[in-house]
Amino acid sequence: MKIITTELQQIAQTEPSILKDLAADLGIIADETRLRILDLLVSGEQCVCDITKALELSQPLASYHLAVLRAAGLVRTRRDARWAYYSLNWQRLQGIVASCQQLFDSGRVSNVPTPKARCP
Repeated sequence: MKIITTELQQIAQTEPSILKDLAADLGIIADETRLRILDLLVSGEQCVCDITKALELSQPLASYHLAVLRAAGLVRTRRDARWAYYSLNWQRLQGIVASCQQLFDSGRVSNVPTPKARCP
């Protein structure tokens, strides 16, 4: 049982900075409104007025969520006169996906035997 505990501790301590960053990123994405905005932006760049209309959001609420996504680097902003246009930051999103894949990679735990007894 000592071998299993040691191996599990090593796995749990793998890349703690990646886990901390991933937890923060997933916390930002976990909001339903922000997920809806990201889903809308998959189809391409959108004006803030189109986002509010498509998602039936007030302008202040949309702006708040877009500011959170922008601060996290998940969306990019382009200004054209008085309108703001938003698009996905694909590179940043792919980094989050890669971190999730690294975290849940079955190869990381394939050499850990399954414990026979329950923990106390």
